[in-house]
Amino acid sequence: GMATLEVELAELPLEHSWQQGQALTGGASSSSTAPVPSAWIGRRQTLPSTAASLYEILRKRLSAADAGNDGDAVSEAKSCFNTNPLLTRSDWQRSRRRQVARSWTSGVETVPIHVPLRSSGVMRSQELSRTFGGIERPLRSRMPSQFEKEQLLTFCQTFSETLPSRRRVVAFVNSRSGEQTGDLIMKALAAEIGSEEDVFDRRKAVEGEVCDVSKGNEPESTIKRLVEDAMAQLGLLSIAAAPERCSFAVRPLDTRLLVCGGDGTVTWILTALEQCPMLPTGPLRRLVLDQLPVAIAPLGTGNDLARSLGWGGKLRCVSDILRYLRWALQATPVTADQWILVLRPHRRLPSGHKLRTCGSHPQVVRGDVLRGMLLKSLREELRSGPPVNAADASREATGAAGDSFEGESETADANSEELFVGYWQNYFSFGVDARIAYCVDRARSRRSGRCCFRWGFGKACYAWQGLRVGCAVAPIASSICRFKVRLPGDGDWQEASPQRALGELRQFMLCSINSYGAGLQVLPADHEAQVPPLPGDGVLEVSGVRNMGHLLMLAAHVWRPRYVCSSEKVALRLTEPTYMQLDGEPWFLPDGCDLLVQPHRQVAMLRAPAHSHHWRGHITTDFWRSPLSAD
Repeated sequence: GMATLEVELAELPLEHSWQQGQALTGGASSSSTAPVPSAWIGRRQTLPSTAASLYEILRKRLSAADAGNDGDAVSEAKSCFNTNPLLTRSDWQRSRRRQVARSWTSGVETVPIHVPLRSSGVMRSQELSRTFGGIERPLRSRMPSQFEKEQLLTFCQTFSETLPSRRRVVAFVNSRSGEQTGDLIMKALAAEIGSEEDVFDRRKAVEGEVCDVSKGNEPESTIKRLVEDAMAQLGLLSIAAAPERCSFAVRPLDTRLLVCGGDGTVTWILTALEQCPMLPTGPLRRLVLDQLPVAIAPLGTGNDLARSLGWGGKLRCVSDILRYLRWALQATPVTADQWILVLRPHRRLPSGHKLRTCGSHPQVVRGDVLRGMLLKSLREELRSGPPVNAADASREATGAAGDSFEGESETADANSEELFVGYWQNYFSFGVDARIAYCVDRARSRRSGRCCFRWGFGKACYAWQGLRVGCAVAPIASSICRFKVRLPGDGDWQEASPQRALGELRQFMLCSINSYGAGLQVLPADHEAQVPPLPGDGVLEVSGVRNMGHLLMLAAHVWRPRYVCSSEKVALRLTEPTYMQLDGEPWFLPDGCDLLVQPHRQVAMLRAPAHSHHWRGHITTDFWRSPLSAD
């Protein structure tokens, strides 16, 4: 067996920031010892023997770190105190090697890119879409019965007695979506979620609140309060700044977010969390965000992230929301990679283009300084090295005006070039699947298409559009004049010929999770991939689909996409019009473009409990086994 080490953090000879009477964010500490976040005080953790030496390093670093520069201490603390005791020595060493290889760990400062997904003010009718908590298909309106409510109350009372901390659930719902479905879900949640006093008096089952994201100041207002609570929980706010949060020192508060919506809504909430102005800078920013993990009640179309995390593909009736509320309390925190797509069209997009509207698709970068920095990075990645062969050189030389950086100055780029940035967690693709998704998206904007999805015939709509336009897509290699990847563990870019690497593929895919297109398996087997696929390893799997027949076999769960390679970064230059999609949100570019896909940050998610009936097939809990979680 594995020897374990019981660690009582209260025994550490370190002072708490509240005892010092000052905030952690204000310069160097007046004490000779470093403050310890209140979430760590008095908490017992079981550590593997392989982490014993790491624990000794942690004690030394915490005792020597100052309040303004504790990135290494925070990183070591998270790796040490949140270690899964079930991990073997090889699992532990492999996870540590991957953490070292990442360029976006908590100890590295990243450039903040603020991309508002929707305009400020009251939500307009065109923004009541699936991106902002929209419900594509209304659920059965059966409300929770009295028996189901009593079951939830009994469970919560028993479950809370076994926890060392209070657990709070904050639900995000769009009350104006799905005809009256959103309003019914919000009423069902509000009947069971209340204050700490309501839970103590057994008037409510779960401590927390319900946020209506259709209001003009939401979800930013609620997220601001949650961030303040998380900072107080970690000792980043003094008593004078947050006297109402003194109870966190007596019993820590474990806050969990329940997002009712699809993949676009999850991206919206994660982006709003990252762009909260109350967040501290430096390594503490990541530490605060990790205190707010996200669970998902799937109300979108594909719900691939929810499927991969074990939350399932859809709710069938309003009363099911109580089961998701209970699962959110039992869920396990895990980490997932969030990626950033930097897109530079070769010609200015028309005023009515989809990328100029609000949504989870890429948004235009408006700051001149930030746009100049991103353009410089994109130029460096695509400029290094000549084209691989004569055909690629010919396509690049004869491309349309504006498709090359040669001869352009940085000032001209920053002032005239348009740049779009998008965040994603699931997949990015272009080719035949994106064209089908684009045609389906246009059909859904009409009344007949909306009725088709509301009645549950969404897959039939995809099948019809696939037969109509899927066979007319040319091989994507003919439109790619530069294809570069950064292999795992290798700091240098590798450039390959599109014709040799992609061949006759008509669909190019970058996948981060094991669910695509409403639950399809697109990741390669562990023995086929260069690195075993994991959702938090900082590595993308590059794959593709040969033709429409291959796509049909993929939809029938018979074949998988053709695996190309694994990569930490991908840079491409396209010379022809292209259909693209980001986490199921499609658009069409009428000209060529340059694009760069690279890691952005890691996000804290919640994996559904193991007894969830949605764990089946290739959707397993082992895929989300993380060294930052403790089962």
